[in-house]
Amino acid sequence: LRGYPAAVTFHENRLCFAGTIAEPDTIFMSQLGEFFNYDVGEGADTDAINLVAATGDVNEIRYMRSNRDLQIFTLSDELYVPTYLNQAITPTNAQIRKQTPFGTEFVLPTSIDGATICVERGGRAVREYIYSDAEDAYISTGVSTVASHTIVNPVDIAVVHSGFKTQESYAALVMGNGDMALFSSNRAEKRAAWTRVTTQGDFLAAASVGDRLFYYAKDINNNYVLSEFVDDIGLDNYLYVAYGSGTVDVSSLYSSGTVDVIGYDGTDKVYLGEFTVSGGNITMTAHSSYTHFYVGKKFTSKVITNPVDTVAANGPVTGDVRGISTVVLNMKDSTSVKVNNRTINNITGFTGNKEVRLLGYGRNPQVTIEQVDPMPLQINGLISELIT
Repeated sequence: LRGYPAAVTFHENRLCFAGTIAEPDTIFMSQLGEFFNYDVGEGADTDAINLVAATGDVNEIRYMRSNRDLQIFTLSDELYVPTYLNQAITPTNAQIRKQTPFGTEFVLPTSIDGATICVERGGRAVREYIYSDAEDAYISTGVSTVASHTIVNPVDIAVVHSGFKTQESYAALVMGNGDMALFSSNRAEKRAAWTRVTTQGDFLAAASVGDRLFYYAKDINNNYVLSEFVDDIGLDNYLYVAYGSGTVDVSSLYSSGTVDVIGYDGTDKVYLGEFTVSGGNITMTAHSSYTHFYVGKKFTSKVITNPVDTVAANGPVTGDVRGISTVVLNMKDSTSVKVNNRTINNITGFTGNKEVRLLGYGRNPQVTIEQVDPMPLQINGLISELIT
């Protein structure tokens, strides 16, 4: 009769609803342990609670998250219901406190690495809502400032913890333009990064199950597919097939066109190149030493640094003509890498430091690191030598 609630969550053994059409700034909390009883009674500690966000504005509540406190995300502000030390929330101590004034888009805020990330009203930025002991309040820090070009009206968020066999947490944000932005965070080591992910089609949604990350997409042929991000091979939409009598049958996925192939002999994986599919088969007579093949579409990564800058004896060199003479890469288990279009050859599963000498001058010199083939590449860091 008065509209369904826009937000729902469990918090301190109460089922909480908020954001109805009739009362957009009211939170309804059930009785303690009785999730379908909303009788406020006489205001006893276990009775239901009705809270109004009376902060001077009508706050249209869109989402709630049960975290350190009950976090409330509205059209115009970020609020919270404080949790008290050694004391439960009761009708006599419950209150709503206003914190930051940015507002939240219709994208579910999600917890990651001790904070809650949310999309700012307007869809132009991603913020991290986290309690600051220094401020004794919640703050909404922008985490997408250096990657603002990747944020284009986000429509969905999924978070995976310790994903891809690493210790970082990852947030996958699906954009309105069909791209995806992957945000990684490791607060203990003060590391965070953004990566733009594209596909020959459109990403539509993302979801996580445990440490696995899935996405729903429309491919280049307008087919809708459900897929998983994995780190086992550098091919997309691939088949793992055994070698036959001269040909390999790939008709279950590919009937024509071209595919990329990685050969496997039981010990090593080697990129063999691009092959033409004819009648659902590819001819592999020249590679009969391999017992199995990975057949799919290759995808490669690219890392581009900000312009390399420094402060010389006479001041900053920003805008001056300068060049990068040497780059030292710290790599792990890497096989395929190219630096500023210079391929590093004769490395297979290399771990350690690799020095690359470069040429050229410019006013904004950058280091571009790419994969040549869809083979392993892990860059832990780099050091560059700048000449002016």
